[in-house]
Amino acid sequence: MVAYDRVGKYVKTSVTGAFICFALVIVLGLFDNPDLVRTFRILCDSFFVTSVLLMGFGLFGIISTTGFFDIFGYSAEYAKSVFFPGLRKKRNAKDYAEYKSLRKDRKRAEWHNVIVGAIFLAISMVFLVLEGQARL
Repeated sequence: MVAYDRVGKYVKTSVTGAFICFALVIVLGLFDNPDLVRTFRILCDSFFVTSVLLMGFGLFGIISTTGFFDIFGYSAEYAKSVFFPGLRKKRNAKDYAEYKSLRKDRKRAEWHNVIVGAIFLAISMVFLVLEGQARL
């Protein structure tokens, strides 16, 4: 079951990336353009933007598992309790040190977004080379 979940994450990320790439291809007008060089440029740009998005979200998620953004979560929780006292539930942590100690059970860093983004980047580089060859 664990292996299936892992493969499922890669499949979902790949499908999401393909959807983003296809949307960009439509927006940039790939099907309205008969020029081969422009076609390769549009494909290169679409795959590159998709790779930047996937790798950016992946790296953001990996950094968040290290505790780098804990101060923002603590600040939001504290501000919510100050400005909206009626919404306040029993706060688990009195200060930041307690908040950090309660957050020790973090999930592992997941690299599937970064890996799929790197694949999209490699495909983008292939289209960049093909564009250069088509210009000759």
